[in-house]
Amino acid sequence: NEQASKFWHTGNGYTNEPVLQLAKKLIDATFADRVFFCNSGAEANEAALKLARKFAHDRYGSHKSGIVAV
Repeated sequence: NEQASKFWHTGNGYTNEPVLQLAKKLIDATFADRVFFCNSGAEANEAALKLARKFAHDRYGSHKSGIVAV
């Protein structure tokens, strides 16, 4: 656990002080009130697509929550 506390990002199941400090700085500097850190670009894209679908579903209903990818 001591070694894990020195890493910037050890996974979504754990946290540490540098990550919490960075999250606070991001929240203070942007419109966001939450931060989600990802391990990879694939995770980041998956999270972005899920957020986009949720936004569309909440705003326009379930008939507008599909995504077409080429």
